[in-house]
Amino acid sequence: MRRGSRLILALLWSARLRVAFALGVLGLLATGLVLSRGVAPLPLSTGPSPVHQPPAAALPPAPAAVLPAPAGAPAERRETAQRIERGSLPAPAGSDLALPLDRMIIRTAQLVLTVSDVESAVQAVRALVTATPGARILAAQTRYENDQQVATLTLQVPAAAFETVMLALRRLAQRVESEATSSQDVTEEFIDLTARLRTLRATEARLLALLERAQRLEDILVLERELAQVRSQIERLEGRQRYLAQRSDLATITVTLQPEGLAARPQPVWDPLQTADRAFQASLRLLLRLADLVITVLAFSWWLALLALLLAALWRRRRSAGLGASS
Repeated sequence: MRRGSRLILALLWSARLRVAFALGVLGLLATGLVLSRGVAPLPLSTGPSPVHQPPAAALPPAPAAVLPAPAGAPAERRETAQRIERGSLPAPAGSDLALPLDRMIIRTAQLVLTVSDVESAVQAVRALVTATPGARILAAQTRYENDQQVATLTLQVPAAAFETVMLALRRLAQRVESEATSSQDVTEEFIDLTARLRTLRATEARLLALLERAQRLEDILVLERELAQVRSQIERLEGRQRYLAQRSDLATITVTLQPEGLAARPQPVWDPLQTADRAFQASLRLLLRLADLVITVLAFSWWLALLALLLAALWRRRRSAGLGASS
């Protein structure tokens, strides 16, 4: 009986050891799995478990917020910002869009003014240009129509002073005969040039990096040729960009000053008699020119007559010599 009870206790004890061993192995496996996933093991306390939070480095970076255009900004700036946000226009680095916030307008004007004294009006225009900062006279021309002086001046004035200068020119005139203004918006072209220049400069930087690493002479020659072409395109686009910036900063005004008594040119009226007379006079002039041509040819060809006489004499001598030999 005692042996049986001892045997039963030994079996129960060995079963407990096996269960404890199995539980220990399972605990070690669970701990290793948790540590391999980067999750802290759960505490063994019976209190409420803290909320698990992943490490800060594991969090994905928050997307950069796209700032809208300021409410008080002009419509052009808001439009440019929207284009940059959509990705249709790359935003240059290092500045607030680095693009023109105002529209780039090339303005030109033509004025024909009737004045009492042309010379005095020309001096007044020169004084106006001198008094306007940044203005200059590009060209000045004087001609005479019906024995009366007419002056034409081409001015370049800052775009901000365009209306002021136009008003001052009108005040010089007794009467404004004609006035025409035109404007050309080159903002889109300027922005397109800026984007193309940015792309070409990036290409230039890549070619320079490849050129530094090139070893073969053939590769160096090819890279230098491509680099020269890219730099040529950059210089051309930069020149166009400078031209647009200068033309938009300065407006061009062409003003013509004419006297009060300048008679208008009569409109041509068709007259068949005058047409026939002009044709007859033209035919006479043509005959005179032909006669002049004939006289000139004859005057320069006197030596041809002497040459012809000499050739005729030689021919007669040879002919007479041939007849004498045959007889």
